[in-house]
Amino acid sequence: AAAFLGDSHFVNVVFCDVVDFSASTDQDAPAGSRGFQRAYFIGTVFEKRAIFTGRQFLAATDFGVLRGDRTENGVRSPDKPAVFKDIPHFHGCKFHQNTSFDGAVFETPLDQEAARSFRTLKLAMEQLKATSEEQRFFRLEMKAEHPSLPLARRWLSGLYAVCSDYGF
Repeated sequence: AAAFLGDSHFVNVVFCDVVDFSASTDQDAPAGSRGFQRAYFIGTVFEKRAIFTGRQFLAATDFGVLRGDRTENGVRSPDKPAVFKDIPHFHGCKFHQNTSFDGAVFETPLDQEAARSFRTLKLAMEQLKATSEEQRFFRLEMKAEHPSLPLARRWLSGLYAVCSDYGF
């Protein structure tokens, strides 16, 4: 229930445990305590759950890739994606139109909970008219649902995945 004022930079951070950025549900919480202004999570690794439930992203937000445009001893540093190793929770969030998950890696378990989380992100990107992001989360949703489908539907889903990567 922390309040983040101004820019929040979590660039190249590794969160080894569950990280809970959910918004305060306290009715007496100060105005604006539910929101991030600019938030940067590029190159960040979430080893366990990343919970953002109820947060508002009020300005540019980036969960994408830290571009390796720096050089060290004449060697260009590699690009580092944001990595979610467990199911991210963005339920009830409000996203700014300048939100990016471009290049983020989702190594989440493939189950119904993951499918619901990806559906939440897909619907949020649909509201923003971010078509490529919406399609990406649709693909992740389909991959997460695949193992729990009845055999015939799982076979068709697998065929859809092989032929078109779920339309992507």
